[in-house]
Amino acid sequence: MTRPAHAVPPMVALATIVLAVPRGATAQELNYHTFVVGERALGMGGAFTAVADDPSAAYYNPAGIAHLRSGALSGSLSVNAFDRYVVRGAYATPLGSDDLTHDASPTVPLFVGIVRKFGRRDGEGVRRWAVALSTFNPIATVRAYEALVRGSVPGDPTGAVVESILRMRSEERLTWYGPSLAWRARPDLAFGASTFLATRTASHEERETIVTLGARGPDGYFRNDTLDVRDSLVELRATSVLLRAGLMWEPARSWRLGLTVQPPAIAWSAEGRVSERISHADLLATPPIAIHYRSDQRGLRARAPIPWQLRLGGAFAPSDVTIVALDLALHGPVGSRDEPVERLASAAPEPETMRAPSPGRLFASTWWAEPVLDAAVGLDTVLFEWVPLRLGVFTNRSAAPDLDGPSNTYRPAHVDQIGFSGAVGLRAAGYDVAVGAAVLVGRGRADGLNGDPSIPWTYVPRPVETRTVYFFLSGAQRAVGRLARAAYREAFEP
Repeated sequence: MTRPAHAVPPMVALATIVLAVPRGATAQELNYHTFVVGERALGMGGAFTAVADDPSAAYYNPAGIAHLRSGALSGSLSVNAFDRYVVRGAYATPLGSDDLTHDASPTVPLFVGIVRKFGRRDGEGVRRWAVALSTFNPIATVRAYEALVRGSVPGDPTGAVVESILRMRSEERLTWYGPSLAWRARPDLAFGASTFLATRTASHEERETIVTLGARGPDGYFRNDTLDVRDSLVELRATSVLLRAGLMWEPARSWRLGLTVQPPAIAWSAEGRVSERISHADLLATPPIAIHYRSDQRGLRARAPIPWQLRLGGAFAPSDVTIVALDLALHGPVGSRDEPVERLASAAPEPETMRAPSPGRLFASTWWAEPVLDAAVGLDTVLFEWVPLRLGVFTNRSAAPDLDGPSNTYRPAHVDQIGFSGAVGLRAAGYDVAVGAAVLVGRGRADGLNGDPSIPWTYVPRPVETRTVYFFLSGAQRAVGRLARAAYREAFEP
């Protein structure tokens, strides 16, 4: 069957509704405590600002490395995480809706650091100065979705079935690396500072396909009535310089207080890329229609600010083998509703088509962050003199504004999480190795597509459910190092 050239097929109208709605852009997850950095801190839920007694102090409180009695090498091995993130009914079309579900097991590298002590020793035999070199991954997120909606177009006399498929993948990684310097002014007081080069990389890919399934031929293939395909890609890379200053004070033998101040990061460079490709074909139109569009623009202006942060920690040691710690971390605002951050500048229209490439329908080019306070409580003790036990509870609250209603621009999700962590190990013959796990659960809201053409909104808030579980091993580097040194002495020393 052929159609008159002036008719608008229902499937083409549907594709136009789904592919041509206004598009926004997705900012990074505005949660700052998704993964806990460091070996010992992992088991304590990140309550480490006033403890800071291993190389991860360069992150939590650089003053802590001055109190180490000797140099140290430490690191968290890659962890296997089970990450589930579900946005209910977020992919909505006139034919129906489907959840956006991410369910994966990524490997997440977290931390490596080395500390070297130098200078003259104080009355307790501890060298007053310490220098460290470390690298951290405070943010490492992946989201991959696939949603499918299938149904008949209301009012279409042919009864053809339309499939609408969305595939999306977003990745973001923030890496810090740089030196730290600390000075032990007195046995009860130390100061320290860290300078990090912070690199943020992000990518966002979308592919949306809408196809009308006609009759199946003898070869098993469907003869497509219409086909619409949209591909979009965004890549961002930003570099900043980050400073952290810390203070560690022991007002009494059993008490320790820690303070870390981080001003806003100094932007060094940032640029982005946006690419889009759209193809449309209607084989049964008279004459048949085939349209293709492609644009790829690089070197676009971008921003990736890191807010100021203030960390305050307290630790109490009721005995020589037990520590209870509390951390409060306040993160500053970024931008505002009236002056949001433009994460990626708009691409220029192509001269031939006067159309600018779009970064996708689930990507946010503008955003802002509100002040947010996170807390962590941790316990570190030893049972039976040889079984170290660590427990922690921590929050991971979102700095994204609450989604208070529909919108015509895509906004970052607002999801608050709470985490629980624990580790148990073995301490014998100078070795201290522990295995542990952390669980984060959360709820909130994220923008989903509005599938009702009669409602003048592009996005409607949808419920979000999250669950993340990751496992870690601590102390392995020290154990391997001790074994290597022992083997060397046995083999080569008299």
